Order: sequence, then C-alpha cells, then structure tokens
Amino acid sequence: MSQRLVIDASIALAWSLADEGGVRADEALTIVEKSGAIVPTLWTYEVANSLTHFVQRSRIDTERARTIVAALERLDITRVPPESRSWFRETSDLAIRHSLSVYDAAYLQLALVSGAKLASLDKKLVIAASSEGVAF
Repeated sequence: MSQRLVIDASIALAWSLADEGGVRADEALTIVEKSGAIVPTLWTYEVANSLTHFVQRSRIDTERARTIVAALERLDITRVPPESRSWFRETSDLAIRHSLSVYDAAYLQLALVSGAKLASLDKKLVIAASSEGVAF
C-alpha cells in the first residue's frame, strides 16, 4: 500500500475551516505532511470553486481564502491527469456502479489505479471506496 493518500476537496477544505474538521481530516493531514498526496487535476478547480463560494457567501473573507490557498500550495500534492483512454470508461463505470458523480468517481479511480487509500468526508464516496477496498 502506498503511503500517499488520494484526498478530495472535502478533506482539503476541512483542514482550513474550523467547523469542517474532524479526526479523520487531522489524520489525513498528518499523512499528507509526511508523505504527500495525489489528486485528480479537477481537485484544484473544486477547491478553488468552494473557496470562491465561501467568500461570496461571506463565510470567509478574501484574505482567508488566499491564506488557505497558500497553505495548500505548501503541501506536496501532486495533480494527476487522466492516465489513459480507459480512464473515461473506468471512471464512468465506477460512477454508475456506486451512484457517484463522475467527479467523485475520479478520486476513487485514482486511488484504485495508484494503490493509494482515499480520504474523503463525503459519506457516499467513503462507502464506495470501502466497497472497492481503498477507504482511508
């Protein structure tokens, strides 16, 4: 098993927002600080989009959003693009099999092909990862 984790946006955001954290998120951060993480390229857009929404809804201010981005940029988080033509089919199959969005299935697919565990706070995604043997 790889020491690196696949992390989704919910985990990354939990590290930065006081009301989103928890033991699992803290455990994941400890591993990421030590061994790094891998994410599908869409992770960057998901995190940025969430932070933008938080600012627009006055949940955080612009400076806090920038601080969160800077903190995430300091971590060893490798973005992984879809690796093969079969990625489309395999990710779609996972989404259908587990009733996930294709976005969430991309995290699961990356965990499966990389041999890493998947850390998420999304209950549906965690259940799917458990059934596939890659839940953190």
